[in-house]
Amino acid sequence: MGSDMAETARTRQMRRVILEFSSSGETAAEFGESRGFSPATLWYWKKRIADLDRAKQEEAPTPFIEVQISDRSRVSTSSFRVELKNSRTIEVDAGFDEAALTRLVGVLESC
Repeated sequence: MGSDMAETARTRQMRRVILEFSSSGETAAEFGESRGFSPATLWYWKKRIADLDRAKQEEAPTPFIEVQISDRSRVSTSSFRVELKNSRTIEVDAGFDEAALTRLVGVLESC
């Protein structure tokens, strides 16, 4: 268990180092030499942190968006279809809420 905690602390430390390196404008050799890291170590941690971030993002649940149902008597009967990636289609009634549709399409397109 101690090694897991040490690894987490090391990862946090290296995340800060890599962030500083990325914004420094220096080469890996220049940055590493002034801070005691080899260029290979910097590139290893840059890739490892990117891989960890990508894995976290893939594990993150898809957010849900609250949908409000409007009074149907106010809505026109005309509608149109929005075709999304992966052959998905949304049928949209006239009088739709543009912001809600934009959020919905964003969520569906990210899946």
